[in-house]
Amino acid sequence: MTLIRNILASILMMFAFTIAPVDSDAQNYLLLLKKKGSPKNYKYTLGSDISVRSKVRESKITGQIHQISDSTLTIDFTRLVYLEDIDNVYRERYWFRLSSTLLFVAGAGYFILDVFNRSINNMSPIVTENTMITTASIIGVGVVFKLFDTRRCRIGKKWELQLLDLSY
Repeated sequence: MTLIRNILASILMMFAFTIAPVDSDAQNYLLLLKKKGSPKNYKYTLGSDISVRSKVRESKITGQIHQISDSTLTIDFTRLVYLEDIDNVYRERYWFRLSSTLLFVAGAGYFILDVFNRSINNMSPIVTENTMITTASIIGVGVVFKLFDTRRCRIGKKWELQLLDLSY
């Protein structure tokens, strides 16, 4: 029984030391995405969700920030991205995403309700031209909003990344 306890205690200690930070003088950094010539900025700390495009990988990397060092970001514990290799940062526009989703649902809902109403009242034709125009217009506006729901911030032209040391 003690052998099992010792083995379990050893496994628990190994697990705790691999997950817990072991750096005793760890720096506390803040990643700042700042628009040049404007007070507009976005702050990223540990645990923040971020989407970036790396010059090296030529791909979009999305996830949660788990470590910020003086030259790198660790995203989702597995992806190490150098700050100088970040080409774009993508920001989600909440209201555009919400509006596009609501417009899709409203367009489909209007179509379904109108067709259902006309079918239970034995009206002909079941799908009218006005219903199609209205539904297509609502869904079309939703598609346009969907195109603008993510903002791309190009590093170097209008935007810059700054690393702030908050350990003082």
